[in-house]
Formats: sequence, structure tokens, C-alpha cells
Amino acid sequence: RGALALALGFLACLIISTIPPKIAPQTLYQAGPNPRLYEFLRQQPTTIRVASLASEADYIPIFEQRSVLIAQEYAIPYSSGYFRKVRERTEATIRLYFTPSAEEFRLLVQKWGINFILVEEGSTSQAALKAGWWNLEYPQVSEEMQSILGNKAAESWLDKNVVSCSILREKSIYLVDASCAAKE
Repeated sequence: RGALALALGFLACLIISTIPPKIAPQTLYQAGPNPRLYEFLRQQPTTIRVASLASEADYIPIFEQRSVLIAQEYAIPYSSGYFRKVRERTEATIRLYFTPSAEEFRLLVQKWGINFILVEEGSTSQAALKAGWWNLEYPQVSEEMQSILGNKAAESWLDKNVVSCSILREKSIYLVDASCAAKE
């Protein structure tokens, strides 16, 4: 009986190894569109944390093995305990993007241990705040930030520092050094 199972296993391996690659199962993984960003993050310590509201953040844990504070792809409510953490992290990231207060920005960077902030061009504007994916799921913090930024003179702290604290720009993506932006 053992010999028969071994022979069948060997035969199955032979058959599977002869299947041409085009017939073999394909994964749905896609390479992200910003290779310089991924290369840069791969060179950083594995303990870094990236904050972002951009869909680009979905790729970071899978392909770069680096931590994100939150990414839309991972904001699926599996359980109430998990969802409380997701909500807290998402609301913190929304505040990080849109607060005009340097002090609140610094406190968020420090509390969450954020090293980098991945920002899409234009994503820290008032228009982006109103159009963001988070508006339906996190209306309270979104409305609060809209009310604060409703003053025409108000500008988010991150928006003021995106260009001066960027350490990498690729296409429409900026990678911002969080400690630089917290000091400005």
C-alpha cells in the first residue's frame, strides 16, 4: 500500500511538471507601478512604518515586506476587535494628512511610530478630503477635518511640507520623511 501511494505521488509530480506554464494557474498579483519606490523601501530597515491613504500603500506589505499604518486593502472588518484597530489607524491617518496643526501632526507621527508618509500628488488638498474613499466609512473625522480646513487660509501641515520633506518622487507619488515634516 505504501509503495502504491509513493508511485502515484511520483506519477502526479511527473505529470504536473510537464504542464506548460501558460496552462498552469496564474496568480492575480500585479507589480506596482512605482519600482523606484519599492526599491527604496526594500533598502530600509524592516521595522519602518509607512502611513498613507493612497491605494499604492496596498502593495507595500506584500512586495516590500514593510509595515503600513493602514491601507484600504486591509481595512476589511473581520471582527469587531480588528475593526476598532482599523478605525483608529484610519482616522489617525486622515488626521495626519489633513490637520493644519503642527503639534497634532508631530503627536501622530510619534504615537504611531511613522517613518514615511506616502502621498499622491494633490491628495492633501481640501478637494481630495471631500472626494476620498474614507468619507463613507469615516464621516465624523472627515467632516471634522473639512470643517477645520473650511477656512480658506487653512492648509494641511502635510501639504505645506510635502515638497520640502520628500525623499523620493516617482510619477505622482511623493515619499515624505515624517521626522522632517514633524520638525518643519
